[in-house]
Amino acid sequence: KRVDDKVTSLASLSCLIRQHDAFMLACEPWPFNINFFYLPPRIQQELQVRGIPTNRSQGSSLPSDISRDIAKVSVELKLRLHESGEMMIPFQPLNDQKADCFRL
Repeated sequence: KRVDDKVTSLASLSCLIRQHDAFMLACEPWPFNINFFYLPPRIQQELQVRGIPTNRSQGSSLPSDISRDIAKVSVELKLRLHESGEMMIPFQPLNDQKADCFRL
């Protein structure tokens, strides 16, 4: 039951990430992991200008400059959240990506 509940919760979170402009899946969800990027408004705008959708997994196909920007944002956000004690989420790049992603 606990495993089923976790799988259901992660599937719901995956749907929420796909629907929210400020987040993008880094890869297709795994059974017990969701990897995602936070996209501040300036990166959202740049993706929109370039015609890159944020409602599906794009991690490995992101342009290098956007990947670098996302990596900087991820590191800064992780530091701020960690220092404030508000949240401790691991983050790291996946094998085929340049930008760090958050993992739940």
